[in-house]
Amino acid sequence: MQGGGLDPKGPMDRALAVLKQFWGYDALRPGQDEIVQSVLEGRDTLALLPTGGGKSICYQLPVLCGTGHGLVISPLIALMADQVDQLNRRGIPAEALSGPRTLDALEAAVDRCVYGTTRFLYVSPERLESGHFGLLIERLRPSLIAIDEAHCISQWGYDFRPAYLRLNRLKECFPDTPTLALTATATPEVVKDILEKLQLREPRVIRRSFVRPNLSYSVRYTENKETELLYLLDRVQGSAVVYAPTRKACEAAAAHLRSLGHAAEAYHAGLDRDERSARQKRWMDNQTRLVVATNAFGMGIDKPDVRLVAHLMVPSGIEAYFQEAGRAGRDGAPAYSVVLLYPGEPAEWLESRKQQFPGWKDLPRVLEMLWVKGGVALGSGRGMRLSIDREAISRELEMDKEQLSKALDLIEVSGHLEVLRNLRTVSTLQLDFVAREMESIGAEHPRLLPLLKHLARTQPGIFSEAVEIDETAIAKTLGTTAMDIADGLRRIDQVGLGRYHTSDEEHNILLTENRVERAYIRMDKGFFEQRLHAFQSGTEGIRRWLHEDGLCRTQKMIDYLGELLPGPCGTCDVCVGRKRKDRARLRAEFLKRIQSGPVRDPLSGWALEEQNALRSTLEHWMRTGALIQNPDGTWQWSGTHSEPLND
Repeated sequence: MQGGGLDPKGPMDRALAVLKQFWGYDALRPGQDEIVQSVLEGRDTLALLPTGGGKSICYQLPVLCGTGHGLVISPLIALMADQVDQLNRRGIPAEALSGPRTLDALEAAVDRCVYGTTRFLYVSPERLESGHFGLLIERLRPSLIAIDEAHCISQWGYDFRPAYLRLNRLKECFPDTPTLALTATATPEVVKDILEKLQLREPRVIRRSFVRPNLSYSVRYTENKETELLYLLDRVQGSAVVYAPTRKACEAAAAHLRSLGHAAEAYHAGLDRDERSARQKRWMDNQTRLVVATNAFGMGIDKPDVRLVAHLMVPSGIEAYFQEAGRAGRDGAPAYSVVLLYPGEPAEWLESRKQQFPGWKDLPRVLEMLWVKGGVALGSGRGMRLSIDREAISRELEMDKEQLSKALDLIEVSGHLEVLRNLRTVSTLQLDFVAREMESIGAEHPRLLPLLKHLARTQPGIFSEAVEIDETAIAKTLGTTAMDIADGLRRIDQVGLGRYHTSDEEHNILLTENRVERAYIRMDKGFFEQRLHAFQSGTEGIRRWLHEDGLCRTQKMIDYLGELLPGPCGTCDVCVGRKRKDRARLRAEFLKRIQSGPVRDPLSGWALEEQNALRSTLEHWMRTGALIQNPDGTWQWSGTHSEPLND
């Protein structure tokens, strides 16, 4: 094995000892043990574990059994930060390359892995392709490559990420290093795609059942979602997550719940990173009962005691919903996932959903708009980075923002650009005055003076050239938030004191080809049609799941994910409703027989299962005098109570 290798001697004994040392557990969960064993044997492995199945320990434990380090590919900065924080708290050195780094800093991070200081290095798939890191990657020689959220590589998956397609380079760099791909949701098509795209060699596929017997799924239709949500929060005690469609909706719902005495906070990308972390921690520590969040919240967060997950909108698809709902009940105790919808909302959602996938002819339109906005001339552009305002471009092209995002993914696969996600761009600032004017400028703009003085003191070249700015670091020094610092820097730009440039990490585009005439734009129509088919299949999947057709919701969901559930789950709203109807019919028939005349044994002639269902009703009738015993020992209906016991 490379990079120190994995311990082949008594692998599971060693693994359990390490598990006890760092996590305090005596045994692995079913599924985890098979995955760890497979990795310790040096095999390429695809692991499919439901949300809450403990995926991270499946790659962390094998690495710690040896002397090398693990390279972990993860799609979200927040997810990486959370994993690194958890490892460091356990005394396991780990770091994530999630921010701007100089070549020297990247070399130092790689050295810490190579020489054994860092045991886990987390990177995004986009980081692997970045120029500096790409030059250093072959020096890493990891003992294990772990690829989290592996479904992102599949064009048939719900959360496709173009950068994942290029992860097969890792097999070329490290042919003898085992690869562990992990995902919580994958249809059979996606599983096949993952194995092919990652070029896994003789892989072992380990799948645990997606069925969560303790988790009940329900869809409730209501004219008032707030009232229904309050009813649920009263009935289901404990920690909760409420998913809302927009940042504004999150804030409004959280404020309403607080006004009624509930400990609720909003969580979304519009909040400062420090504030998001603080709110998440309060929820994790049960200082806040519930979080009202957009759907990215919860990824990688291990909170076992969530009792309720509620959606205030139609879920985006079966796979996404399965992950979001699965954040409830990880401790195995009863938990509930409820979708709250207005009557007719699914039909409206389906209509709007049609607008969320671009047409084939939209792709060159989007690419040309990017060229125009970026001032790219014909025959040039390769290597240029563009900062785009998706909202503005969506308006100009009369496209839905989701439609634009999908168009960018499709254009990326065709090779014209890369969408630089999760590589937080370096903000820059150049001050357009001279240092000796500081006091007079401060008199005119007193609120900006502390920030300007700090910049002048810490960035001596800022008056002559654009320098890199770290808003978070400045905020810590000045005792404020990164959001306030960014606001101040924007104000400096607005009043003409400097030129501040930054971009949202999801809005950065790297052009990989020169601009050409529209007639010469190349696009992959086959891939476009595959993605369109996957999108339409996902839409149909959630439509069928929401449809009230009398079929068990768990069965429909599990079937979509490629697993056969032998019978109805018995806990979803459809199954519970069917049970109530069946009990009502059974009791009505029981009552009819009892009223027809005296009987020696009221339960005689009924099947054992029916007897068990009727026993509590019979005892109720006897206790209340509705059923009386005659001198000859027979039982007779008294006529005083005509209604059977209700649930």
